Formats: sequence, C-alpha cells, structure tokens
Amino acid sequence: MSEQRTSRESSLRYTIVANPAAGNGKTLNALDELQYYLNESHLKYELVFTHSPMEAAEIASNKSQQGSDVIVAFGGDGTINEVANGLVGGEAPLGIIPCGSGNDFSKSTGIPKDISAAVDILGNHAVKSIDVGKIEDRYFVNGMGIGFDALVNYRATQMQMLKGKTSYVASIVSSLFQYQSIEMEVEFNGTVKTGKTYLVALGNGFSVGGGFRLTPDAVLDDACFDVCHVAEVKKRTIIRHFSKLLDGRVGAVEQVTLSKSPDLTITSDEHLPIHIDGEVFRMDATEVNVKIVPSALPVIGNWGDTSSTA
Repeated sequence: MSEQRTSRESSLRYTIVANPAAGNGKTLNALDELQYYLNESHLKYELVFTHSPMEAAEIASNKSQQGSDVIVAFGGDGTINEVANGLVGGEAPLGIIPCGSGNDFSKSTGIPKDISAAVDILGNHAVKSIDVGKIEDRYFVNGMGIGFDALVNYRATQMQMLKGKTSYVASIVSSLFQYQSIEMEVEFNGTVKTGKTYLVALGNGFSVGGGFRLTPDAVLDDACFDVCHVAEVKKRTIIRHFSKLLDGRVGAVEQVTLSKSPDLTITSDEHLPIHIDGEVFRMDATEVNVKIVPSALPVIGNWGDTSSTA
C-alpha cells in the first residue's frame, strides 16, 4: 500500500455521498479503505452521510449547485439511484464507488467492486452522458421491473442475512410457488400484449439482482430501454430454464419477448408491484407510464470495459 498514486484531475472537488446502511453495513466497514485510496490519489473530497430516504438526491443537487465538481455515490444501486436523481439534467457527473449488495449498475459502467480500482477510474474522469428512465417524478439508471421481478426484489431486500445474487436466488425460490401471473395490457415499441403476464423488465443496464441478465443487450446510451416481456409461464419451465437468466440466453425461452422501446405503458385491474434500480417503488400500481430520457446524466465510468462481471 506504499505505492504512490496520482490523479490527472486532482484539482477537482469531489463530494462522496455515503449510505452507512448500504450492503447491510458493508459501506461503513469499507470507509477507512476508501479514504486511504482517496488520500493516496490526492483527490480533494468531502464525505457526507445520508440518514433518510432520498436524502442523497437533495445532497447531490445542493452540492453540485454549490460548486462540487463530481458527486460520488458510495454504496449500492439504491444510493446510486438517489444521487442520480439529484444530478439529472445538470453538469456535475456522477461518480461511483460500488459497495452494496448487488452492484448491478456498476457492471454496465465497467467499475469493479475493488475500491482501489474504482478510485483510479474516478480519478481518470472518463465522462459519458447516459440515458435515464423516468416514471412519475422519479428517475432510474439501471432498470425497472413489474410483476414477479418486482416481488423478488422486494423479498430480497427483506433478507438481512443474505446478500447480492444469493438473496435474489433465495427470493426467487420463495416467490416462485406463491406468485401468480397478472392480467395486464402492456404496450411498447408499437406492440400491445394483452393477457396474463409473468413479468416485465426494462433494462437501461444489462444486469439485475446481482448478476441476472433479463436484458442482456442493454446499453446505457442508445435512447431506448431493452424490454423483457414474459407471458404466463409454468413454474417447471422457469426451473428448467433458470440458467438462461444468468448467462443472457433468456430470449431463447418461448414465453419471452425481447425488444427495444423508448417508452412503455401498462394498465391492469390488479395491483402491480414495481421496483426501480432494485428498490421498491410501488406495490399497488394499476397504471404504469415510463419513458427514456436520452443523454440526461453524465457518469464517470470505465467505458472500455463495460462487459465487466465485477
């Protein structure tokens, strides 16, 4: 740890927004390591902790307006989502030090879980403007799920003893034998699908649930969502094709439709569970209207390695 580290952007001012509860306390435990590498890289930073939902969005907005050059989310996908909501449409880029449970969005930005490497990427300051999704007054950067996917995310967040992909798999198993497909009308890319639907996933990034790939071809700057629509499907079919959720072959399943669309609308007489970026958004929606907002958020990433499985 005695190697001298330098930053090409050492004059920039960074605000590190940290959620001490992210990853079941993983962020708080990694704080000393983060500060060591920030200091070794000679980055000028201020560390700010969050204490309540959506506080990170307010901090990000205020700090960027007060002159902070980069607003960094130190935590999981939920923290990244909140910080991004405070930066959409502005000039200050989002920086990421992934330290949550799933770390799905960081996979699409090429940022590994290794804090030293993530700080190096932060200092390299390679900025790209990415698309974001919008539902009601809320933005999301990685993905959105309706139906079974959302229920699984909800249950995964309740599993305090399990993390990342392990909690997601356990939640799939616990939900599989209770969840029933929902009657809904889904409209995207000029197509209307009416009938019982198992799930709808929208991907801006390609990974959900700590490494599952429901939208394996999604990219962050093509002005479209990747849409995964799964019609009513038998439980034994899900079990038989489970590996395809992990390796990106989900489109080979008969009940699955993959498409691209800049927007999506869903209506239903039943309550629809929804997650955005792995966090519960609604559990009782009957109407969903979501759209892509192109090139709305500048993000620092490792853009030559966005196929990373880190």
